[in-house]
Amino acid sequence: MARLSVLKVRGGDLVCVGGRWREVKGVRSGVRSSGRPLAVLTFKDGPSLRIDAGEELAVRRDGRRRQ
Repeated sequence: MARLSVLKVRGGDLVCVGGRWREVKGVRSGVRSSGRPLAVLTFKDGPSLRIDAGEELAVRRDGRRRQ
């Protein structure tokens, strides 16, 4: 596991959200109404996540899923 900028997350990565490892389906960029850049992560299961572009997430790239 590593802590990476949300901008380095890519499809197939596992990210820890709310204590659960979730597989990323896709990543796209956007801008908040305040003008701040953000990333939108879509997951294979559950709702998408909007997160400020400068944030870091716990990321796994070894393909093993944990609950």
